[in-house]
Amino acid sequence: MTHKITIFLLIWALSGCATSQKKTDLPDTGESALGKEVVEVSPQPEEKENKKDKAMLLFHEGVKQLEGHPKEALIIFEEVIRLMPERWEAHYNLGIISMALSDIEKAEKEFQRALKNKGSAVKIYHALGALYQSEGKKKKAIEALEKAVVNEKSSIVMINLANLYQTIDEKEKAFKYYEEAKTLDPSNQILHYNLGILLYKMGKFEKAKEEFLKAAGSFGEESKLLLLQAQTLFKLREYEAALKMFQKITEKNPSDPTPYKSIGIIYEIYLGNMEKAQENYTMYLNKGGEQPRLVRSWIDMLKVRQIKRKKQDEG
Repeated sequence: MTHKITIFLLIWALSGCATSQKKTDLPDTGESALGKEVVEVSPQPEEKENKKDKAMLLFHEGVKQLEGHPKEALIIFEEVIRLMPERWEAHYNLGIISMALSDIEKAEKEFQRALKNKGSAVKIYHALGALYQSEGKKKKAIEALEKAVVNEKSSIVMINLANLYQTIDEKEKAFKYYEEAKTLDPSNQILHYNLGILLYKMGKFEKAKEEFLKAAGSFGEESKLLLLQAQTLFKLREYEAALKMFQKITEKNPSDPTPYKSIGIIYEIYLGNMEKAQENYTMYLNKGGEQPRLVRSWIDMLKVRQIKRKKQDEG
């Protein structure tokens, strides 16, 4: 099987938890910018020319092979290390390749060797954070990223550190690192997106709304962001605005049943339009919503209420 390595920055998902309210759904979603950046080797004058020249050529060839041919790159970097065992860059890149090939033990060893050879602490600890996160070892990942931040104030590292704290429900620490990252990279839309999720979870809905608006430059009108915005507006009791946002989602993805349930709730409970509520609950059922029994019970209740109202009007 071919494994693809992104040479500059890998983006991988972490969950940003969110609370829910009666009859509403909020996606358990978040984005992360945790990356593993391949490094180029810089020559050192004390190295012997023949060995250095061969190793440098191999090094650059190995970098070329990273995209799409990790097994070939692995062989090349092992030869680079044989020629220049003291070069941290070679150990670091071999660690990244080993991660891509799911050889976790080898990857960790190579990152540790890169540290021993006085490599870039922020890059290596960042990569170790990615490694531990991939294994589900969140505490070890946090420890590694904390060490990266101590060595260099990096907005990307801080965002990922905040993401990890968010997944273990340490909201205040997550908020601290998002805010610190924002001072370094105020236009980072992934940061605003994730901070919005955290603020929603903390019950700070007005601020969450602001962060989601800032994230829109990157995420545009993606369904996930629209849903987060709609739920936030719902919490702020801006029901008409929330309704428009849910309707946008149905236009973008007509086959998704989820927004129809929320639209029905708004019409039923907050706008008092029983016919529209029933219409949207029925759309939810027709499109295969995951809670058919519950929503059918809502429709039955609506029908009973409509019959009672009709009798009252006639009486």
